[in-house]
Amino acid sequence: MSRILSVDLGSKRVGLAMTDPLRMIASPYKTLHYRSDRQLIGDVLAIVRANAVETVVIGLPLHENSTESDSSARSRAFAAKLNRRGIDTVLWDERYTSRDAEESLRRCGLDRKRALDKIDSHLLAEAIKQLEETAKNVIVLRFFNGLSHAETAEALNLNEGHVRVIQYRALKHLQAILKKDHDD
Repeated sequence: MSRILSVDLGSKRVGLAMTDPLRMIASPYKTLHYRSDRQLIGDVLAIVRANAVETVVIGLPLHENSTESDSSARSRAFAAKLNRRGIDTVLWDERYTSRDAEESLRRCGLDRKRALDKIDSHLLAEAIKQLEETAKNVIVLRFFNGLSHAETAEALNLNEGHVRVIQYRALKHLQAILKKDHDD
Protein backbone atom coordinates (compact mmCIF):
# COMPACT_ATOMS: atom_id res chain seq x y z
CA MET A 1 0.00 0.00 0.00
CA SER A 2 1.22 3.52 -0.67
CA ARG A 3 1.50 6.55 1.56
CA ILE A 4 -0.25 9.90 1.84
CA LEU A 5 1.80 13.09 2.16
CA SER A 6 0.22 16.19 3.67
CA VAL A 7 1.49 19.67 2.92
CA ASP A 8 0.96 22.80 5.01
CA LEU A 9 2.02 25.72 2.80
CA GLY A 10 3.55 28.60 4.71
CA SER A 11 5.18 31.71 3.31
CA LYS A 12 8.56 30.80 4.88
CA ARG A 13 8.23 27.17 5.92
CA VAL A 14 6.29 24.26 4.47
CA GLY A 15 5.33 21.51 6.91
CA LEU A 16 5.10 17.92 5.69
CA ALA A 17 3.57 14.90 7.37
CA MET A 18 3.38 11.37 5.98
CA THR A 19 1.43 8.24 6.74
CA ASP A 20 2.97 4.87 7.37
CA PRO A 21 2.64 2.44 4.43
CA LEU A 22 -0.60 1.02 5.89
CA ARG A 23 -2.03 4.55 6.21
CA MET A 24 -2.85 4.01 9.87
CA ILE A 25 -0.64 6.66 11.46
CA ALA A 26 0.48 10.05 10.14
CA SER A 27 3.64 11.54 11.58
CA PRO A 28 5.53 14.80 11.06
CA TYR A 29 8.00 14.18 8.25
CA LYS A 30 9.99 17.29 7.43
CA THR A 31 9.93 21.09 7.33
CA LEU A 32 11.01 22.63 4.04
CA HIS A 33 12.18 26.23 3.80
CA TYR A 34 10.29 28.00 1.03
CA ARG A 35 12.50 29.67 -1.57
CA SER A 36 10.44 29.40 -4.76
CA ASP A 37 7.53 27.45 -6.23
CA ARG A 38 9.93 25.64 -8.58
CA GLN A 39 12.15 24.51 -5.69
CA LEU A 40 9.14 23.45 -3.61
CA ILE A 41 7.56 21.43 -6.44
CA GLY A 42 10.93 19.73 -7.04
CA ASP A 43 11.38 18.90 -3.36
CA VAL A 44 7.84 17.53 -3.01
CA LEU A 45 8.14 15.46 -6.21
CA ALA A 46 11.40 13.94 -4.95
CA ILE A 47 9.74 13.02 -1.63
CA VAL A 48 6.71 11.57 -3.43
CA ARG A 49 8.89 9.36 -5.62
CA ALA A 50 11.27 8.28 -2.86
CA ASN A 51 8.44 7.27 -0.50
CA ALA A 52 5.83 5.72 -2.83
CA VAL A 53 3.34 8.48 -2.08
CA GLU A 54 0.03 8.02 -3.88
CA THR A 55 -1.82 11.17 -2.79
CA VAL A 56 -0.74 14.60 -1.61
CA VAL A 57 -3.16 16.37 0.75
CA ILE A 58 -2.77 20.15 0.68
CA GLY A 59 -4.18 22.42 3.35
CA LEU A 60 -6.84 24.80 2.01
CA PRO A 61 -7.10 27.87 4.24
CA LEU A 62 -10.75 28.96 4.46
CA HIS A 63 -12.47 31.63 6.51
CA GLU A 64 -14.87 30.64 9.29
CA ASN A 65 -17.82 31.25 6.92
CA SER A 66 -16.35 28.77 4.38
CA THR A 67 -15.24 31.44 1.90
CA GLU A 68 -11.75 31.25 0.48
CA SER A 69 -8.90 33.23 2.02
CA ASP A 70 -6.10 34.98 0.14
CA SER A 71 -3.94 31.90 0.64
CA SER A 72 -6.53 29.54 -0.87
CA ALA A 73 -5.45 30.46 -4.41
CA ARG A 74 -1.86 29.51 -3.58
CA SER A 75 -2.97 26.07 -2.35
CA ARG A 76 -5.11 25.55 -5.45
CA ALA A 77 -2.25 26.59 -7.76
CA PHE A 78 0.18 24.26 -5.96
CA ALA A 79 -2.28 21.37 -6.30
CA ALA A 80 -2.70 22.12 -10.01
CA LYS A 81 1.08 22.09 -10.56
CA LEU A 82 1.34 18.67 -8.89
CA ASN A 83 -1.68 17.39 -10.88
CA ARG A 84 0.04 18.42 -14.13
CA ARG A 85 2.96 16.22 -13.10
CA GLY A 86 0.69 13.22 -12.56
CA ILE A 87 0.34 13.50 -8.77
CA ASP A 88 -3.11 12.95 -7.24
CA THR A 89 -3.98 15.78 -4.84
CA VAL A 90 -6.73 16.54 -2.34
CA LEU A 91 -7.42 20.00 -0.94
CA TRP A 92 -8.27 19.78 2.78
CA ASP A 93 -10.20 22.37 4.79
CA GLU A 94 -7.73 23.44 7.47
CA ARG A 95 -9.89 25.91 9.40
CA TYR A 96 -9.56 24.20 12.76
CA THR A 97 -6.16 22.53 12.46
CA SER A 98 -4.27 25.39 14.16
CA ARG A 99 -6.69 25.35 17.08
CA ASP A 100 -6.31 21.58 17.41
CA ALA A 101 -2.51 21.84 17.24
CA GLU A 102 -2.49 24.54 19.93
CA GLU A 103 -4.60 22.29 22.16
CA SER A 104 -2.07 19.48 21.64
CA LEU A 105 0.77 21.84 22.58
CA ARG A 106 -1.07 22.85 25.76
CA ARG A 107 -1.46 19.18 26.68
CA CYS A 108 2.32 18.85 26.27
CA GLY A 109 2.90 21.78 28.61
CA LEU A 110 3.80 24.27 25.86
CA ASP A 111 2.11 27.40 24.59
CA ARG A 112 1.96 28.53 20.96
CA LYS A 113 4.46 31.37 21.30
CA ARG A 114 7.06 29.27 23.14
CA ALA A 115 6.55 26.42 20.71
CA LEU A 116 6.95 28.64 17.66
CA ASP A 117 9.92 30.47 19.14
CA LYS A 118 11.77 27.41 20.38
CA ILE A 119 10.59 24.28 18.60
CA ASP A 120 10.05 23.71 14.91
CA SER A 121 8.18 20.71 13.62
CA HIS A 122 11.40 19.06 12.45
CA LEU A 123 12.83 19.18 15.97
CA LEU A 124 9.59 17.77 17.38
CA ALA A 125 9.58 15.00 14.76
CA GLU A 126 13.18 14.13 15.65
CA ALA A 127 12.28 14.03 19.35
CA ILE A 128 9.30 11.76 18.68
CA LYS A 129 11.54 9.41 16.67
CA GLN A 130 13.65 8.91 19.83
CA LEU A 131 10.69 7.43 21.71
CA GLU A 132 10.19 3.68 22.10
CA GLU A 133 7.84 2.37 19.38
CA THR A 134 4.72 1.96 21.56
CA ALA A 135 5.21 5.40 23.11
CA LYS A 136 5.69 6.93 19.65
CA ASN A 137 2.45 5.33 18.45
CA VAL A 138 0.53 6.56 21.50
CA ILE A 139 1.76 10.15 21.01
CA VAL A 140 0.98 10.16 17.29
CA LEU A 141 -2.47 8.63 17.70
CA ARG A 142 -3.42 10.90 20.63
CA PHE A 143 -1.99 14.26 19.57
CA PHE A 144 -1.67 14.15 15.79
CA ASN A 145 -4.62 11.91 14.92
CA GLY A 146 -6.84 13.14 17.78
CA LEU A 147 -7.86 9.73 19.13
CA SER A 148 -9.16 9.42 22.68
CA HIS A 149 -7.37 7.26 25.25
CA ALA A 150 -9.93 4.50 24.67
CA GLU A 151 -9.59 4.67 20.87
CA THR A 152 -5.80 4.64 21.14
CA ALA A 153 -5.94 1.64 23.48
CA GLU A 154 -8.17 -0.23 21.04
CA ALA A 155 -5.97 0.63 18.03
CA LEU A 156 -2.83 -0.59 19.82
CA ASN A 157 -4.47 -3.54 21.60
CA LEU A 158 -3.62 -2.13 25.05
CA ASN A 159 -5.75 -1.28 28.04
CA GLU A 160 -6.70 2.36 28.54
CA GLY A 161 -4.78 2.73 31.82
CA HIS A 162 -1.61 1.51 30.14
CA VAL A 163 -2.09 4.07 27.34
CA ARG A 164 -2.41 6.86 29.92
CA VAL A 165 0.82 5.80 31.65
CA ILE A 166 2.70 5.48 28.35
CA GLN A 167 1.45 8.93 27.28
CA TYR A 168 2.48 10.53 30.58
CA ARG A 169 5.98 9.04 30.43
CA ALA A 170 6.38 9.85 26.73
CA LEU A 171 5.38 13.50 27.25
CA LYS A 172 7.85 13.82 30.13
CA HIS A 173 10.54 12.28 27.91
CA LEU A 174 9.69 14.63 25.02
CA GLN A 175 9.79 17.65 27.32
CA ALA A 176 13.24 16.61 28.54
CA ILE A 177 14.52 16.09 24.97
CA LEU A 178 13.13 19.42 23.76
CA LYS A 179 14.43 21.29 26.81
CA LYS A 180 17.88 19.75 26.34
CA ASP A 181 17.90 20.66 22.62
CA HIS A 182 16.77 24.19 23.44
CA ASP A 183 19.42 24.63 26.16
CA ASP A 184 22.22 23.36 23.86
